[in-house]
Amino acid sequence: MKFQVEIDIDLPRHKVLEYYTNTQNLRYWFDGFRSLTCLSDAPCEVGAKYELKFSVGNMNIQVTETIKRNDLPEELWLVEESDGLTNLLKNFFVELDDDKTKWVIISNYEGEFLPQIGPSAFKKKTVKFMESFKDFVEQERVS
Repeated sequence: MKFQVEIDIDLPRHKVLEYYTNTQNLRYWFDGFRSLTCLSDAPCEVGAKYELKFSVGNMNIQVTETIKRNDLPEELWLVEESDGLTNLLKNFFVELDDDKTKWVIISNYEGEFLPQIGPSAFKKKTVKFMESFKDFVEQERVS
C-alpha cells in the first residue's frame, strides 16, 4: 500500500530539519512516543539502526528503523520494520521560500497485517504526526 502526504511548514528548511533531526524533540510531537535507542555506532549515517517504541491506543509497538538514504537537506529515507509489517518511508523537504518548507512523505507499506488494520489507518496516522510536528515547530518559533 503506497500513499503520499504533504504539509507546508512556516519555517525555513534548515530550522525544520534542526527540529526534525533532534531526537529529543520526539516527545513533544510524536503522539504515544516512549523511547528511541540508537543501535549503531554511526548515527545518522546510511545503515544506522534505531529502535523506536511507542503506543497506539492500548497497543505497545516496537519498530526498527534503518536509514536507507540520507541526502539531507533534501531527503531522508527510512525502512521501518515491525512484526509482520515493513514500510519504506521517504521524507522530502522542499524549500518553498526563505520562510516556508514543504514536507512530503511517501510511504510504501507491505505486510501480512495490512488487511486487518486497514490501509487508511496508516495514512491518517501519518497526517496526524505531520500536523503535530508542524504545530510544535511553528509554536516553538513563536515562543
